[in-house]
Amino acid sequence: MGGIEPYEGADADARAVDTRRGEPGPIATRIDRALRARFRDETLKYRVIQYLVARTKDPHYWEEIERAARLIDPLLEQARKIAERYEVEGNVAYVEARSKAPYDKTELLLLGQQRAAVAVVRDSGSLAIAADFESGLDLIKLFDLGGGMPTRVSVPESRLEEVLKKLAETVAQRR
Repeated sequence: MGGIEPYEGADADARAVDTRRGEPGPIATRIDRALRARFRDETLKYRVIQYLVARTKDPHYWEEIERAARLIDPLLEQARKIAERYEVEGNVAYVEARSKAPYDKTELLLLGQQRAAVAVVRDSGSLAIAADFESGLDLIKLFDLGGGMPTRVSVPESRLEEVLKKLAETVAQRR
């Protein structure tokens, strides 16, 4: 798009969504909710791109984004229920999220980060670990992973004891 934002404030919105710092505007909020609700839906991802390339002027794409965004409400509610079970020790929030009802893992991690510097969610054979974007933590390096986002990683649940120990030590050193 030649360096031109698809709508005014899109660059700031993208940063707010990517870092989970600050409040994105209404367009970015709806797109984020839609993509979180249907994160494996390649067609929806293309629709979002088409909507942005159309400079947010195509109502057909927006209607599809809106429909998808509404699907996240029960997932957010289930995440809030699971978050009530968080246990905090040494500035690390931990929860076993096994649930028959689907939930939004991003929301659950963010709710954990409201209680502690790092959130750990155990579910379906893995541990999702997240820290604030500006925390200075490099979870990839800490857990010797091959790549990804330094402040949000997944590791096998078989590493639970190691993960909790390393996080407790690392977070305690940063205080």
